[in-house]
Amino acid sequence: MQEWFISRNKHASQQSTQARKGATFMLVRSKLLKGILSSALYLIVGYSSFILSCHADDAALASSASATDDLGKFSPQELLSRMSKAFTELEYTGVFTYEHGHELESLQISHRLKDGTEEERLFHLNGEPWEIVRKGNVVNCARSGDKLMRFERSTYAGPFSTVLADDYIELNKHYNFSLKSFERIADRQAVKLVIEPKDVYRYGYTLWIDTENGLLLKSALLNRDKRILERFQFVRINVGESLPDSDFLSRNKQIADQGGSNDKSNAQVAVLPSLKVNWAPEGFSSSDKNQNLSTTKTPAADVLMYTDGLAVFSVFIERLLTDNLPVGVAQSGGTVAFAKVLEQLNQNYIITVVGEVPLITAERVAQSITMD
Repeated sequence: MQEWFISRNKHASQQSTQARKGATFMLVRSKLLKGILSSALYLIVGYSSFILSCHADDAALASSASATDDLGKFSPQELLSRMSKAFTELEYTGVFTYEHGHELESLQISHRLKDGTEEERLFHLNGEPWEIVRKGNVVNCARSGDKLMRFERSTYAGPFSTVLADDYIELNKHYNFSLKSFERIADRQAVKLVIEPKDVYRYGYTLWIDTENGLLLKSALLNRDKRILERFQFVRINVGESLPDSDFLSRNKQIADQGGSNDKSNAQVAVLPSLKVNWAPEGFSSSDKNQNLSTTKTPAADVLMYTDGLAVFSVFIERLLTDNLPVGVAQSGGTVAFAKVLEQLNQNYIITVVGEVPLITAERVAQSITMD
């Protein structure tokens, strides 16, 4: 629900158009999971006394919740495990906000598990319409006027859509976990979980997890200075209600015409060299093999995804078809894209590292990459 949104930074665009293109592959989702990241925004002028009153009521509610619910009933491991299952198993629909850089987005999401297959639709509510529609492992992404992009779910998935607590002992080697308080988010009670990194190669997280069903209601991504880089928050959510099929139908003709098919017969399959990542932060592991992503009319790109169970970054390789050799950095909020060019047999390839990791991590990973 790990991407999706990279800003149109003019300076980065001039230096690294392909880097932003690679970033879009990963981020036009993600994170859902990432896919799902934001914060509530209150802009009420002339009603300060009313807001203060509301905050006082919220504080009273939080105090009451704390008095009746003991944090000792929860553990970080149990909360992360419940959160991971909630993303995939619960039937829910809602509206959330996602703040990154200087942008604030509003999105609508519908999710269900039907006959053992996950279905999901994410629709952008402001600006130019775009949407992501997923059925099983097939993900279609389309923006108005753009080509359809299709890729596998393992490419689309973000940090909070994987089973986070499979190896909690390993996570503890790289993060500190602490439960802080109960808070009210989207009219639901949530427990606040703070996750702090033990090295400079990862970001920190603050998560607000529904105490009843384990769904992530709010999250914040923080750098080493505790500055918030990205925020996500549900402002409205309904859980457990049966959702109609119409909630999962695309408004985009390209996606509707493709349906749930995974037919790639129209895509040009590119034969690309194998990548070797010679350095990654301790605790990160890669998927077993390269995944392929493509539009319906352009050559494919291969991608490897690395994760430590919370943080995720991906490495893309694509044949460079122009004389322009773009390298450099593009960044929006906590998401960074670092690109460089490698040559093999007189052919140039653009290598892009994209993920919610510090720049020092993306750059060091990119500089370590060689081609077999």
